[in-house]
Amino acid sequence: MRFTLLTLSFFSSLVSAFAQFTFGGEIRPRFEYRHGAHDIPSSDDKAAIHISQRSRLNVAYAFDEKWEAYLSIQDVRVWGEQGDRGDASTFNLYQGWVQGNLAKKWQFKLGRQELSYDDGYLFNPRNWGQPGRTHDVGLIKFTDSTFQLHLLAGHSQNRADNFNTFYDQQDYYKNLQMLWMHKEIANQWKASFVAVNRGLQRTDSTLAYDHTMGGNLAFKQSKYSFRIQAYGQFGDGLEIDRKSAYLWSAQAAYYLSRNLQISLKTDIVSGTDTQTTQDPLAQETNTFDVLYGYRHKYYGHMDYFYLSFAPSTGLEDLVFGLKYKPVPRLTTTVDLHSFYAQASLTSPTDVQEPVDSHLGEELDIAFEYQAYEHVKVQGGYSQMFATPSMEVLRGHGNHKETANWIWLQASFILKQ
Repeated sequence: MRFTLLTLSFFSSLVSAFAQFTFGGEIRPRFEYRHGAHDIPSSDDKAAIHISQRSRLNVAYAFDEKWEAYLSIQDVRVWGEQGDRGDASTFNLYQGWVQGNLAKKWQFKLGRQELSYDDGYLFNPRNWGQPGRTHDVGLIKFTDSTFQLHLLAGHSQNRADNFNTFYDQQDYYKNLQMLWMHKEIANQWKASFVAVNRGLQRTDSTLAYDHTMGGNLAFKQSKYSFRIQAYGQFGDGLEIDRKSAYLWSAQAAYYLSRNLQISLKTDIVSGTDTQTTQDPLAQETNTFDVLYGYRHKYYGHMDYFYLSFAPSTGLEDLVFGLKYKPVPRLTTTVDLHSFYAQASLTSPTDVQEPVDSHLGEELDIAFEYQAYEHVKVQGGYSQMFATPSMEVLRGHGNHKETANWIWLQASFILKQ
């Protein structure tokens, strides 16, 4: 009896000591059937099937009503990728940051963290990808009732060297600075402005600095909404002397009924003519870099563009969408994309011979079902109807082959 009382006393003290901790996590397995996802298939390509899984453990800590800290570790792997006798580990730190109040409306946030701004065209954690994306940066934030301002800076290095400052990670930047401002107007309007200065490491050890500036304007009412945004990009090219590029997007959505919404959207991402790309004396590129934003969400679920392949000719994407919610816990979507090369595409054997800019259509059908409070099931089917121009753009494949993709995913959210 005495032992039981001591044990209960110990655990009571432990719970009290950890009262400001919040634990959570996620386990997310995903089944995929691929025959033409990410890339146009060839005649002899066979379908691929795999199951991947993301497992995360999150710990949040708040103290003195002024400080917060957050840790998130994750393991991402394909089932069977590592044998039971292997000693390799895929665990890594996904997030690790501390946030504190500088003044009444000012905060700072320091460490590895997710970045998500506006509609995610330039910065988003890319939650679809099992690894996600975070940034090692420092952030100063000002927050008022209708206005926000963020100042951000980051510097990347391979390791703590004594002399060398060369950074060879191609997916990230050497230096990054950003200013972001957001304003809410009359409850229905939102406007924002962003300016990004980024330094990329060249192979010759010099840095190429490009600059991205633009804005976002959005309106939302109970039945309809629209959004327009535009970004310009200029400065140094990574392999070519100068960059001059742009991205603009417009979208309108309307509820035909309480449960049915239709939408129309167009994205135009500037590119460089094939003839200019193949010219060794070319001094300017017009290919826009979409930075660290969404790919899967905006440019088709099959990820033909801007994930593992960035078309030098840019992209025009016209999208017709339907969203239907037959019951409260179930949402279904149908999106039809029509893809075009933004800049002129020419024959690989004769740069003077133009190729039709139409790359194909992609049909994305998906559903999301909230089975329980902490359990969500998602899945879908996608098919690409490629044209011969897609073969020219990718440099391989057979546009007549069936290119499709099936996926099924379950998300189990762990909470304290």
